[in-house]
Amino acid sequence: MKIYKKFGAMAFIIAGLLNTFRILPILITPGVTPEQIPPHTLIDTVHISQTTAYVLSHIMALLATPLVIIAFYSLYKEIKLSNKHIAIQAGLLGLVGLTIGQLLYSLGLIVDGFALPTFSNLYIQTATDNNSQLGAIIMSIHQLAMSLAGVGFFSLLVSTGIYGYALFMGSFNKELSLTAITIGCLAIIGYLTGALDILIAQKFELTYGLLTLMYLFFLVVGVFQLKSVN
Repeated sequence: MKIYKKFGAMAFIIAGLLNTFRILPILITPGVTPEQIPPHTLIDTVHISQTTAYVLSHIMALLATPLVIIAFYSLYKEIKLSNKHIAIQAGLLGLVGLTIGQLLYSLGLIVDGFALPTFSNLYIQTATDNNSQLGAIIMSIHQLAMSLAGVGFFSLLVSTGIYGYALFMGSFNKELSLTAITIGCLAIIGYLTGALDILIAQKFELTYGLLTLMYLFFLVVGVFQLKSVN
């Protein structure tokens, strides 16, 4: 019991840190401004995707994927110990949603972090007469990645709220449970009102802000779990 709980806690902490600070390498790259993240023009997309920080940022987020799933599975095992049917069912629904969301996000990361830089490099090296076609391919790849990640974010945010409800019904820490529920409710309200964009083509700042809150929640849950074991 203590071993998987401690492992899950560490997974929460590391995943929270990786996702919270993954944008930092890009921000401190010379020649890159916050307004260029995410890049919306072909010039910005080619420029930023060729930096080492861009690839590093995507690797950091990808490393967090198995950790997020492991972390929430360890928490689900605690929910099951409550023997409360509604908590267990909600927890399973939340776990499935979080897993799907994380996998979609990871697909977006792979497309954006590896396929995009390859085509961007080819764009720089090819003759001018081929650049228009390559430019269209680059922007299509980037939009595909953003769409995959956007749907993944939607699933992650809403499922965090569902998981919070399961934790609340399973008599987990009330403050943390209510925080998760709040994140889920804010996401639903945001998407319904148009304040958040499910394809993150626009309003990226608000979406990323709510995601950062979710990742900080991961970090706090990890610390709480770690302290409860020791």
